[in-house]
Amino acid sequence: MTTPIFDTHWAVIQLTEGGFEEKQAEVLVSTASTVLGGSLATKADLANLETSLRADITNLETSLRADMAGLESRMTNLETSLRADMAGLESRMTNLEASLRADMANLETSLRADMAKLETSLRADMANLEISLRADMAGLESRMTNLETSLRADMAKMESGIRADMANLESGLREDIGKLRSSLYWQMLVMGLTIVGLTVTLIKLIP
Repeated sequence: MTTPIFDTHWAVIQLTEGGFEEKQAEVLVSTASTVLGGSLATKADLANLETSLRADITNLETSLRADMAGLESRMTNLETSLRADMAGLESRMTNLEASLRADMANLETSLRADMAKLETSLRADMANLEISLRADMAGLESRMTNLETSLRADMAKMESGIRADMANLESGLREDIGKLRSSLYWQMLVMGLTIVGLTVTLIKLIP
């Protein structure tokens, strides 16, 4: 009995061109060849097919193990790289923290120095201002004292002048009153004599 011929090479090429990977195509073709051969295959064909499948599986396993080993190696390298990057990042963060702490310490020192200089300058300005104000107050007090002395002297002169004027006025009034009294006295004397003369004349005229 003749075994049907199945071109596995052609089938693998067709499956590969159809989008399957070569290893997948080989497994599918081997499986299809086994199914299609079915009861038509001889014991020798089955033995050959088993050997071929075992070899394909072994090759596939070897390839997968190699791929897994490569993937594991890449994962290990990636982990190592990530650990190195993390260590570098941690180192840079540590350096950055140290740099920031140093900058903050320098800034604090600079601010303290500036504050001390500002405080010293303000104290000096306050002391100078106090001295200037005390000098101004002393000058003002001196001027006030001089003004008071001058006003007291002016008041004394004014009071003396007023007293002299009042004395002169009183003396003038007394003199005027004396003159007025003397004038009235003589006028009254003349009037009295006139009245006496008129009285004497009238008495003589009466029969």
